[in-house]
Amino acid sequence: MRLLDAILERGERFIRVGGTVSERWPTAEGGTVHAVMLVEFVAQGTALLGTQLMRDNEGKLALLVGLPEAVLNVRRIRYGTRLIADVHVARGSGEYLVCDGVVRDGTDCLATVTLQGIRVPAKGVLAGSGGK
Repeated sequence: MRLLDAILERGERFIRVGGTVSERWPTAEGGTVHAVMLVEFVAQGTALLGTQLMRDNEGKLALLVGLPEAVLNVRRIRYGTRLIADVHVARGSGEYLVCDGVVRDGTDCLATVTLQGIRVPAKGVLAGSGGK
C-alpha cells in the first residue's frame, strides 16, 4: 500500500512527505479511514528517510521493529484530507534508527509517532521465512 504521493522537503536527517486520504486506503469506510493509518503514513516517511541516509541498500531489507509511542489525536480522517508528515531521526546510527514523526492536516496535529527500524540482509530474512 502506498500512502505517500510526494516528498516535499529533505534535509540531512529530516524529510517532509505528503499524501491525500482516499477510498483506496486500508480501513476506508463511509468516507473516512481509521487514524491508525497515520502510523503507516509516518512509517513510509521513515522508510524514505532511512533509504536516503543509508545509501548502501543493495541486498538489505528495512524492518519496523518497534512502535514505542503513538498518539492519535483523531479517530478517523475524511477522504480528500491532505496530510503532511515531518519525520526526523531522533537517535541511532548504522543499521538502527529511531525516528519521530508528526502528521498534520493544515495546522492541526493529528498524530505524533515514534518508530524503531533496523536494516538486515535480505537473504537471511527471506531464507528464514521459507523464501528464496
